[in-house]
This record gives sequence, C-alpha cells and structure tokens, in this order.
Amino acid sequence: MMRGLLSKIASVVACVLLAAGCSHQDIWPNGPSNHSIGRKLSHPGDSGSTAPIRLVSVALNGTAANHGSYGASVAGDGSSVAFESSATNLVADDTNGYKDVFIRDMSAQRTALLSHAVGGGPANGPSEDPVMSADGRSVAFVSSASNLVAGDRNHRSDVFLADIATGSVSCASCRLPANLPPEDFWNPILTDVAIDGTGSVVAFELFPQTKPGQDMSSEPRLLSDVLVWSRATGRLTVESLSPQGELGNGYSDGPSLTIDGKSLAFSTGASNIVAGASFGGQERPVLRNLTTGVVTALGPLGSCPVALSGDGNVIAIVRSNRGAGSYYQVVVADRANGRSAIVGGAEDHSYTDHATLSADGSRVAVLSDSPSLVKDPPIGAYQVYLATPWGGTTVLASASVSGVPGNDNSTAPRISGDGRYVVFASQASNLVAGDTNNAPDIFLKGPMSP
Repeated sequence: MMRGLLSKIASVVACVLLAAGCSHQDIWPNGPSNHSIGRKLSHPGDSGSTAPIRLVSVALNGTAANHGSYGASVAGDGSSVAFESSATNLVADDTNGYKDVFIRDMSAQRTALLSHAVGGGPANGPSEDPVMSADGRSVAFVSSASNLVAGDRNHRSDVFLADIATGSVSCASCRLPANLPPEDFWNPILTDVAIDGTGSVVAFELFPQTKPGQDMSSEPRLLSDVLVWSRATGRLTVESLSPQGELGNGYSDGPSLTIDGKSLAFSTGASNIVAGASFGGQERPVLRNLTTGVVTALGPLGSCPVALSGDGNVIAIVRSNRGAGSYYQVVVADRANGRSAIVGGAEDHSYTDHATLSADGSRVAVLSDSPSLVKDPPIGAYQVYLATPWGGTTVLASASVSGVPGNDNSTAPRISGDGRYVVFASQASNLVAGDTNNAPDIFLKGPMSP
C-alpha cells in the first residue's frame, strides 16, 4: 500500500520534472526579477494545527477501509468529500474489484458510490481522480468503465460528471472534437480534471499515447491539449488553440477554471497560443477567456501547472531550480494588487508543490518536505501545509488533533472554497485513533481559523 502512495507522490514530482522548460528563469510580466520575486513567508506557524481532523474513508460499519484510498476533493464549505478508493467495504455490494469514486457526507457520516453503472450496478472498470464543484452538487472523474452511460463504445477512458442529487452520470469526452488527430494513431489518456463552481463546465488534459506497434511517421503531432465541456450544450472543445483556431504547437496541461466557468487557466509550451508572445520553448501559465477566446500570459516563464482563485485574480504556480541544489517552490501571485509570495524554502532538494487556492485566493494548501515552513518542522515525510501568503502564518495540516505531525507521507491536498478545510491522502497511522489498516486513507482537517 505504501508503494501506491509513494507512486502518487512520484507522479506529482515527475509532472514537475517533465514539464517543458520548468526552470529557475522566473520573470513576472511588469514585475520583479527572480531575485526579488515577492516575499518568502516570514512568519512560520507552530508545528501542527490542533483543528479537528476526521477520517473520510470509513467502512460501512465504522471500521477501517480494507484497501487504500487516494485522491480527494472537498465541497466549498467542507460539508462533503469525493474520493477514490480500492476499498470494498465503504458501501454495500461493492464487488467489482476496481477502484471506485465515492462521496462522503461529513455531517450525516454517510458514504455513497458515484461511479456506478446505468441502473445503479457496479462499474466494469476503474474510476479515479474526482473533483467536486464548490456547491458540492457535482463531481467529475475519470473512468475506464464502459457501463456508466448508455452507448459508451469507444473502448477507452473518459471523463464523467455525476450529479449528486439525482445520481445521474454524463459523459464529457465520449466524442472527441473533430479538429484533433484521428484516434487511429493513438489512445487518449485523460487527466488533470477541473470543474467550475456549479458543475456546469468541466476541463481536462488529453495526452495522446502511441498505440503499440503503430507507425507514427504519418502522424507528426502527439501533443497534449486542454479541452472544455459544457454541461448545458454537451459540446466538447479544444481550448489550447492559437488566435487563428489552430491546435497548439506545444504541450498544454494543468487546467483550472474560475468559479463562474468563464475563464480557463493552463500551462503551455506552445508558441502560437498567445498572440505576439514567444515563450522560448519554456512552459508558461496562460488564461483563456472562454467567451471571447482571448488568451493572456499569466506568470513567469518556466513555471508549472496552475491553481486559480475563484475570480482568477490570484494564481499559484511552481517554480524550480534544477541545478546542483535543486528545489521546487510555490509562488502565489495577486494580479489585482501586484504582489506575490513564496511558499517553500530554497533548501537543497526540498520540494513544495501541488498547490490549491481558496476561492478568494487568501489561503493556499501545498505538499512539501521543506524544513522552513513551520517552527518545529517534521522530518522525513511529505506533509500538507495551509499557508496564508499575506498577513498570516503557515500551519501543518497533516497533524492530529493534538498537533502531532503525521508519521508517514501525505499527498494530494485540496483546500475548500472557504479556506477553512483541507482534504488529503495519507499513509500516516497517527492522525486519528484506531487507524490500523496500514493503507493510505483520506482525511479532512478543519475548520481552521484564518
């Protein structure tokens, strides 16, 4: 089980390492150079937050889950959590042997299966990577199952949207846009799902994987794209396009949506997406107005996937130094007020990433092994932190109710819209009493005071 959690962490690190041109050449448009880019958080908090922490991945009879649980997402007010799990004892009659997506009502302490077949039966394939709308009414996720909706005969993974109230499931990607290369040459891998505040708009990355034995000489373009699906119209479109409507000539990934679903942020190494801009082969965050189609550069060259505040005015990106003393930091930038702050130290080989922002952009949750975020840093494991970039402190979120740090790795943090809750996966066994399943579990920390 530990291997599974570490592979999740490794995949996040790999995303940073493989992103085109992620380097230390960070220059904000009309802002300070990389030697004075905002301020490093100067008021570390106490070692661990003593706010309540609850186990989310609970078995039907109140005991521990019998297998691991991983990625999770939380409603804007912390009232419910969607998560993926291989456990078979979270709900009754979970007999399909696959990883499924669940939702837990934290007040009623009830868990329900979301990735179910038409008519309510078990899915015939694995489901994962759930993201929940801020209003807690919709969850988007990826699944290889072919029986979640009628007529799914494309024999590949898809992005689905589940309506919590009705239990209905819609497919966002069953028909890909015609301007993508034909699937004769490649298998689409769908990842990095994002959702707006009401579940009206879903975005995701499509990464083309070469089919085994396929001759690619006649298909020169195998680049990832960012796509957007509208629930109202059922239309799926490629949004990593040039002003002339051409597909991007470089990789695009890491989508994030504003709460109203009208703006989309993503990272791109394409040189033809922003009019008149040359990125020099490096990746850079951009913001696309989905109404007008206008794309603007958001932040520094060489930065990796983007997190957005609800109105899009605050962004969080990862910058890195990949030299002898390599490290990764999160930079939070308030575009409206022209200020930025750094979360994570510049210590050799320290790693701070996987940032998510509260709706107003005032708080950020990160994953880090940096020793400089709190006064008495835990050593030897990746931990989850909640930081207030301007006028506040940083606290350790992956801690028990008494403030004791988790005794093993945590990963995949997501912050609630109100900034008071953080949900994450952890292998730690000391965050709540009675955690004896020796498997990664999902935890909800909060409410935490501003």
